[in-house]
Amino acid sequence: MDGFDIFKIGVGPSSSHTMGPWRAAQLALSAYCSHEPLTQLKSIEVTFYGSLAKTGRGHGSDTAVIMGLLGFDPESTPREQLFSIPKKLEADHNMTFTSHHVSHTIVFNPTEHIRWDPQRQPLPHPNTMGFRFISTQGRVFDDSYLSLGGGFIQIAASFNIEETTRHDNQQNRLRVGLNYPTFVTPEHEQMTSATEILSACKQHALSLSQWALNLARKNKTDTSLSKLCLSWWSVMMAGIHEGCHTEGKLPGGLDVKRRAPAILKSLKGPWCPDDWKVWLKQLSHHSLSYDQATDWVSCFAMATNEVNASFGRVVTAPTNGSAGVIPAVLLYHHCFIRPVTAKDRLKFFAVAGLVGLLFKQRATLSAAAGGCQAEIGVSAAMAAAGLSELSGGDPAQVFMAAEIAMEHHLGLTCDPVRGLVQIPCIERNAMGAIKALTAAHLTRHSNAHDAKVSLDDVIATMWATAQDMRHNYKETSEGGLAVQISVNKQEC
Repeated sequence: MDGFDIFKIGVGPSSSHTMGPWRAAQLALSAYCSHEPLTQLKSIEVTFYGSLAKTGRGHGSDTAVIMGLLGFDPESTPREQLFSIPKKLEADHNMTFTSHHVSHTIVFNPTEHIRWDPQRQPLPHPNTMGFRFISTQGRVFDDSYLSLGGGFIQIAASFNIEETTRHDNQQNRLRVGLNYPTFVTPEHEQMTSATEILSACKQHALSLSQWALNLARKNKTDTSLSKLCLSWWSVMMAGIHEGCHTEGKLPGGLDVKRRAPAILKSLKGPWCPDDWKVWLKQLSHHSLSYDQATDWVSCFAMATNEVNASFGRVVTAPTNGSAGVIPAVLLYHHCFIRPVTAKDRLKFFAVAGLVGLLFKQRATLSAAAGGCQAEIGVSAAMAAAGLSELSGGDPAQVFMAAEIAMEHHLGLTCDPVRGLVQIPCIERNAMGAIKALTAAHLTRHSNAHDAKVSLDDVIATMWATAQDMRHNYKETSEGGLAVQISVNKQEC
């Protein structure tokens, strides 16, 4: 694994609660089909546990599982199908699979066959889901998956979705999937520390982006890396454009008004709703006042996450809930410093992804495991590091920027109102982007060797803080703003 694996294209609103279940459903069906013909499938049952059960409806976890089972890809599925296909399934209960020129239909009633169990304990991870496939011969295939944040999935080999008191014929019960150990955070595959990376950079006279690219080149070509960066840039810029030009209210029942278009108009920015490339060119030539930079950055960040909240397409960076920070910082550089080139994209994503990978493998990217510090905090650290790299920072300064950005997100709780990625999530992306800018700018005028806190220190502190944090402040909608604000007393 390398830092470029942190970024993924998919639909909102959540990487762990939407993209994760989507990918898990794809893997679970594939695992079943490796043991039994698809034509012998009789029924499927899906159970969400923990945080997935508590906030999954607001995040579209049920929709994601349906789309994954039916073979749709989150990178390319049109948004309208996210609503039309589950709606049709709710009406006729016919789930039809088409694979390898074989068509097979089973009865699947989402109300009956998708279950929500928020109380089940203990769990190997707060984001745990179970799949049961039953064949026409009565053979039962059980498998459980963990959604680790950022769209990453792991099979939970030792977690059985069956109650121990159940008396089924064990000869007909198979466990499918890979034989992974039970998930324990931090993850078992540890990459080297930030301190060791700095030492290697100094020894070989490498910039941080050069070190990160060397790591990525073990599995990827330069051509593929450039294509990946261009695809992420395109989705990010298209998302900002869509968010800035789409007015109205967000779905979900909170009646949250989209604010990015109004901010754009107040800044007298160019209005070009048809083509994001034309708009970006207009924007880069527009008279942008530097003293309004924070307004522009807030507009860019909120635009992205308003698209994310409406099941639009974004890039996990490192998650969907924090998808607005990096695009906002990149577009800030494009508009206020200098145009972002293909080389800039490669350097930025290499460094930002490397920082995200350090947090993933030494702490967590899951708000259900670590609170919002694991999402907005990590995205701000990634963005600050990327911007510092593009601004000419040396490796120590780049990691210092990441450390500063996370240091001032430590302890940030995840308390989404009604389980929707809207309040306070959208505004937090704007705040994270501003902190990323501040962190990167501070390091330009600092000697990183005088820093008292290292990136390794702050990653360890973030993980310790996550473990100390009460569970109701970790994406359960049972604490903080999710239970305190007056809107909760109103009917949806």
